[in-house]
Amino acid sequence: MPHPEVSCGTGADFILSMRTVEVAPSGSLVITMPSAMPHPDYVFDQNDLKVVEGINDAGLTFSVQSCSQASGQQARLEKDQAAVSAQDLGAWVPCRFSTVPDVKAALLDLHVVLKPTPILGGLEMPFHYCVRDRSGTGLVIEIHHGVRTIYDNPVSVMTNAPAFSWHLTNLNNCTFLANVDHAKATFGSFAAE
Repeated sequence: MPHPEVSCGTGADFILSMRTVEVAPSGSLVITMPSAMPHPDYVFDQNDLKVVEGINDAGLTFSVQSCSQASGQQARLEKDQAAVSAQDLGAWVPCRFSTVPDVKAALLDLHVVLKPTPILGGLEMPFHYCVRDRSGTGLVIEIHHGVRTIYDNPVSVMTNAPAFSWHLTNLNNCTFLANVDHAKATFGSFAAE
């Protein structure tokens, strides 16, 4: 019997044996992707679904955006070092935290490990990750060429590659933009309307 407070979506077109799979805490809404290609001889469970978008009942959101540079040689971990797979960040964040400062504090001493993902042809989770909370505070988690970086997100926006630091630098090229329509402009001797 499906849990009435759990909603489960999927980014792929397949049916999960007509049952709800709980991948997030009660009161959460998530969109998932399977970790491997579906096939008729295997019934998926919550470990096979990876959260790519979601919000929990505290208003903490998680989303992924494409970032092909999210790869590279990673430092070896000792057996007693805490780590979370990048594939599981989408469930780990909303299941454990209510605010961005709490997520950021937890990530300070936690390694995020890139692993090959079968549904993505063996790529090592080619994404960067955005977390926002109800107050509007945000952060971006990136593993760029093997180096994990956590950025505060002062612009409240995230997009696909390249790295988040490039996007912040590129905003310097856009300082003339406004949300006011400029119906006319002159470029040299050309008048545009």
